[in-house]
Amino acid sequence: MKRCQGDGFTLLELMLAMAVFAIFLLGVSQVLRQEIQSYHEDMRQEALEEKARAAMLQILDQCHLNAYKFYSYSGGTALSPPLGPDSGIYFYNIRPNSTTPGNGALVCLLDLNPSRDTNGKPILAPGTLLYFDQPNPKATGALMYGDNPATAHLVADDIELLMVTPDGNHFVKIDIVTKNLENQSFELVSWARLY
Repeated sequence: MKRCQGDGFTLLELMLAMAVFAIFLLGVSQVLRQEIQSYHEDMRQEALEEKARAAMLQILDQCHLNAYKFYSYSGGTALSPPLGPDSGIYFYNIRPNSTTPGNGALVCLLDLNPSRDTNGKPILAPGTLLYFDQPNPKATGALMYGDNPATAHLVADDIELLMVTPDGNHFVKIDIVTKNLENQSFELVSWARLY
């Protein structure tokens, strides 16, 4: 093809330029799409981490605010009779003029497996501070604040596992696993001193 001065580009040259530009735009759009997906995954993971941290912080704060705490097994063991109705962390609410451990009302700081009524609602002891509400063991649950399910406040949801294990006489290991619908999960472990 002979090209004359001032005639411009041929149709073939324009089509090739448009094809190269389209391939370039396709590559850029794929990179942007992957970056956006990565950003959304990071945000979902960060939300899980934040929920686990909020739950752990609330439990540890309540442990630090209340004295004379102990862990009670549901049903008890040979060495530890059940002191509370459900497994969890309990403490004695001290009377104002007394500093003697055990001289006060028994209060549940954290109820790990509250009993349920016929409608599936948790049955909580009066004064319960925190409870783990997981009606279906195969689904995620929520950490709630309050002793009345109708007025309790949500601390954190998407909790797959909340486990408290005694570690000697004076410590409990707290293990929280959060999980979302995309099967991302986050585990947070801490210890609290019982004294």
